[in-house]
Amino acid sequence: MKSKNLFFGIFLFLIIFSFSLVVISYQNELERVEDFNKYYNKGVIAFNNGEFEYSDAEYNYDLWSSYYDEGYLEDSIEYCVGARDLYSSANSYNQNAIANFEEADKLADEDYKDLINYQIKALKQSIEINWAMYEACEYFESASNAYSKELFETGDSELAIGNEKIVLHDSLVVDYNYYISKIEVLQENI
Repeated sequence: MKSKNLFFGIFLFLIIFSFSLVVISYQNELERVEDFNKYYNKGVIAFNNGEFEYSDAEYNYDLWSSYYDEGYLEDSIEYCVGARDLYSSANSYNQNAIANFEEADKLADEDYKDLINYQIKALKQSIEINWAMYEACEYFESASNAYSKELFETGDSELAIGNEKIVLHDSLVVDYNYYISKIEVLQENI
């Protein structure tokens, strides 16, 4: 009888122990998924906020261009300053998004790894784009300021450097668009 009770006790212990391991494993997996979702969603929100800031910065840049073309140099300067602030803000969001996506990647299922990789690449490219535009606006602001003081040679020089930054921007957008297209395809497959 004792050996039967011992066997039953061991058997019961093994069942309870196995069940406990399953419950703990399930809880750990649930926590991993919750943490992944938290980081991933924060990354997406920051990514989108960066895009909104970039869009607003582009609007200010367009206003600079319009006022500059019309000869309202003082007004154009204000829009350069506004655009620069927005490009910088977009980059803050982009950095935040990268940090969250990197954390999400540590917890991601294999299905999300490529998507997160392209999101990070797009964000890094976006940072370069924003800095090119930030610098362009600095030079355009300086050019507008020089022209308003009738320092035409200085204005021409500043304008030329700003235009080089626009060319850089345009070349960077090509790779950014490629990353965005990869993201869109991968999102459809998840």
